[in-house]
Amino acid sequence: MTDNKMKTNEKGKIKIEELKEKVKTFCGKFKNVGTFIMKNKKNIIVCTSVLVICGAVYLNYSLFHKPQDTQAGTDSSIDDSNTLSPAEEYFSSAALSRQKARDEAMQVLQQVIDSSDAVEQVKSDAYTSINTIAKQIECESNIEQLITAKGFQQCLAVVNENSASVIVKSDGLLANEVAQIKEIVYEQSGIHPKDIKIIEKS
Repeated sequence: MTDNKMKTNEKGKIKIEELKEKVKTFCGKFKNVGTFIMKNKKNIIVCTSVLVICGAVYLNYSLFHKPQDTQAGTDSSIDDSNTLSPAEEYFSSAALSRQKARDEAMQVLQQVIDSSDAVEQVKSDAYTSINTIAKQIECESNIEQLITAKGFQQCLAVVNENSASVIVKSDGLLANEVAQIKEIVYEQSGIHPKDIKIIEKS
């Protein structure tokens, strides 16, 4: 009975020693990770900021949700003579949301470029992002002008790297109208028609 008890105690001690070694090893690894993070803290923060901004820009550009119209509603309640139709209010609010997202992205990217803490690669990526946004703005403007020239009253284009969305005021698009819109987007952006989404807003 005593021998069994001693064997049990010895096994318990061995397991405790093994556990201590594992804990020590884990703590050592954690310390190394912590040291790396502390040494590269500034660059990690900058890189993370760029990624977050790019993600935010993409989500805002998607515009698959209904833009907030709180401000528009407030303005119309003040002056009933300038009340916008639901469609006009929608397009106005969507355009403002798109512009706001771009302004915020540009501001943060410019801060990254001006930062003395950012590494050159991060600054280069920020420059590239700014140029991409500028090209998207020009492309969307051209698309909107060409589509409205086809007789559509209102249009809002949202161009991303590999896809595009076009919101048009319509009570029902005909097949040839859909084809015209996709052709315009393809010619201006190079985005394949299968990656172009057309959204009707009555």
